[in-house]
Amino acid sequence: MGRLVILLSVIVFAACSTNNDEDVGNDLEAAMEKWASSNPQNYTYEFTTICFCFFTEQVRVVVEDDSVVAVLDIESNQPKMVTINDEQVPVLEVMPEMFYSINDFFERLVEWTESADESELEFNEQNGMPITISFDHYKEAVDDEITYLFSALEIN
Repeated sequence: MGRLVILLSVIVFAACSTNNDEDVGNDLEAAMEKWASSNPQNYTYEFTTICFCFFTEQVRVVVEDDSVVAVLDIESNQPKMVTINDEQVPVLEVMPEMFYSINDFFERLVEWTESADESELEFNEQNGMPITISFDHYKEAVDDEITYLFSALEIN
């Protein structure tokens, strides 16, 4: 059921918001204000990146004092590992730039929405947390699209 909701959200937003739409900036600003008003510093959330990338698995991101301190496997709740040269290494060590606190993600969203040819944004109505964020950086290019999915926020 959850995957169906995510898929429907992606389809709905693919049909409406674009980078040229003034509503994108207004929605982003409103979401940032909602998130800042609650200002959680310690929380976890589930995160997936959909793209033509090296790593696209769903993980649990652990944030303490507004910094990412761990990226965990959803099933085992242990550090998510990747294989590099036949060695198991925590994904956070290999690709720290892929995982953000929500505050850090919002900072990047401002840049990305300004530079992308198309942007599709969905935020939680209550707390402003991103839910589905999609970009097509170059409309004429192939394989540059990227989507970020957020869910299961738990504030500690």
